[in-house]
Formats: sequence, structure tokens, C-alpha cells
Amino acid sequence: HAGVAALGLGLVGACHHPALLVFAPVFLACVVGLAWRDRDARLLTLGGLAFCLGLLLAAPFWLPALVEMKFTQVGRLLEGALEYRNHFVYLHQLIWSPWGYGLSLPGADDGMSFRLGLIHLAAAIAGCAWIRRAGAEHADLWRGLALLVVVSALMTTPLARPLWDHIGLLQFLQFPWRI
Repeated sequence: HAGVAALGLGLVGACHHPALLVFAPVFLACVVGLAWRDRDARLLTLGGLAFCLGLLLAAPFWLPALVEMKFTQVGRLLEGALEYRNHFVYLHQLIWSPWGYGLSLPGADDGMSFRLGLIHLAAAIAGCAWIRRAGAEHADLWRGLALLVVVSALMTTPLARPLWDHIGLLQFLQFPWRI
């Protein structure tokens, strides 16, 4: 499984830099969480090696982009209308925001919808009910996935702004709602 995970991480990094930026910490958290749960140092080692292999597979794409950033105009992504601070999603928008084909604007008056949707919310409630009934074998997995959804949603809101302000690479996602 580690080889498949490494290949997946490598493909993600080769195809889309922002996706690698979002997916890499999730991958690491899953590896650490599973190794901690099972008290398995071998799993942690293999997961770490898979992570490194995935980064190496994608290195021909992300390394030049990272090294040569100072020679490009990439800094323009961090100013004006494109600045990440202008594109946070407010909590009420995750529950309800009107559907539209407009743009993401500063504040809560966006022309596009960021709501999770009624089907997603119903599935989350059903999932929580199922977790209560599930055996211990699956409960940890579903709790982890539920935590991932909650953390991802919160990372799109102004509550996460201190993280966005301090993690420079994260700012190049431009739009917090991409998470």
C-alpha cells in the first residue's frame, strides 16, 4: 500500500501544485494516526518513505517552481483582488449561500456558493449515527474522516487566518475555499 500511496502523492504533485500542498499534510496525518493507533513503528517508517518517494516523484515539477519563484511574478498572487485574505468563507456560507456563477469577492457577498449542501449534511449526520453503531475497527477511520472534513471546512474560514498568515506557501493557494 505504501508504494501505491507514494505513486498517488507523486501524481498529485506532478499534476497540481496546490493539490499537493493540501494533500501532503493529510497523507502525513493519516500515516501518523494509523501508526499511533496500531502502535506500529514499521507503518510509520513505510508511510514516511512513501511520502518521501511521492515528493521525489513530483520533484521535477514542484522543485523548479519553488526555486525559481523569485524570478517570476508569482508575488502578484498575494496582492489586490487575488489576495487570500479577500476570499475566506464565513461559517453561515457553509450552511447556506445562494447558487450563482459569479466571483469570490471580499466579505460575504460572493457571487458563488460555498455551501456544503443538504445531501452532504445529511450524509454527515448519517455517518455520525453509523459511527456510534460501528465496531471499533471502523469507528477510528470514520472519526478521522469526520475530523478531516471539519478541519478542512474551518481552514476556509477567517478562524484559520492566523495559520494562513504564518504559512507562506499556503498563501499561494489564493483562495481558502480551494481546501
